[in-house]
Amino acid sequence: MKKKKEWPVYMPYDGETWPDGYPMRYRPYVKKVVLLGKRNGLNFEVRYFEIQPGYASSLEKHEHQHAVMILKGEGSVFVKDRVYDVKPYDVVWIPSWTPHQLIADKGQPLGFLCIVDVERDRPTPLSEDEIRAIKEDPVLSKRVKLP
Repeated sequence: MKKKKEWPVYMPYDGETWPDGYPMRYRPYVKKVVLLGKRNGLNFEVRYFEIQPGYASSLEKHEHQHAVMILKGEGSVFVKDRVYDVKPYDVVWIPSWTPHQLIADKGQPLGFLCIVDVERDRPTPLSEDEIRAIKEDPVLSKRVKLP
C-alpha cells in the first residue's frame, strides 16, 4: 500500500519553487503549486501561481471570492470594471461573481498567492454583455486579454 505524503509544517522556498508543495497542471504558461489546503486538514487553500510575461490567467467569474497577494514581479489585475497596476506585497480581493484576470503585462513573470475555499464552485465564462463592455471600454480593451 502506498504511503500518503505527509505535509510538512515548514515549507522552505528554494529560489524557484516550494519542493514540498503540490504542483498542479494548469496552463503551459502558468505555474501552479498548492502550498496548503485539504491535505493539511484546512478548509481553505493557499496556492502560488506564476504567469509568464505576455500571458494572463483566465478571464472568469465565480461564486467564491478569493484573496491575492503579489509576491513577484509587476503586472496588472482586472477586477469588475477597472485595471490595477500591481507590485510585490499588494493585496487584491476578488468579490463573488466579479469578472477578473491577472495579467503579466510588464515584461516579467507575475507571481502571486491566491487563497480560496477548498470547496468552491467552478469558474464561469463572462457573458456576451460583459465581454462587449470590455471591448467598448478604451482602457479595458487594451489591457484585458479576451478569450
